[in-house]
Amino acid sequence: MCSSDLTLRANFIQIAPNGTAARGILSISRPGRLLFEYDDPSPIRVIADGTTVALEDRALETVDRVPLRSTPLWWLLKADIDIVTDAEVVDIRSEYGFLSVIVRDPEGEMDGDIEFVFAGPELELREWFVTDALGEVTRVSLVETETGLELNPRLFVIPDPDTRRDSRRGRR
Repeated sequence: MCSSDLTLRANFIQIAPNGTAARGILSISRPGRLLFEYDDPSPIRVIADGTTVALEDRALETVDRVPLRSTPLWWLLKADIDIVTDAEVVDIRSEYGFLSVIVRDPEGEMDGDIEFVFAGPELELREWFVTDALGEVTRVSLVETETGLELNPRLFVIPDPDTRRDSRRGRR
């Protein structure tokens, strides 16, 4: 069930550590669900279904899965974040109308850290920076953000590429 007050849809721009940019649409339904749909020509989708994050490559017909808890997306998708127990706060800064919070996993299940940047008095999420174990930074910026939408739960279903291939061959 999608609670309309816990949903977000935005256009995103992702800057990879090597400087390449990708764009697309991000859909979030908290708790636990997320979909990054990258614009063409990228065949990639990132889907979180509440427990798992999957990287789907439609061109290669592969789906790689990891537990949601082992990714920085966990903080973004968690139902209720208790900053005291769920994160080690590395830094908090407030300047020019933006609040920046850098957190790290206190249990060490995730390598690196994540910086969330919020804007204005309503603390609207504007971007985040993920720093991996090698110190490489990926930046995701949100534009044209809408909240409180009804999102179809089927957006957040992780596909099974084996089933899809078998059905194209006439098998189930």
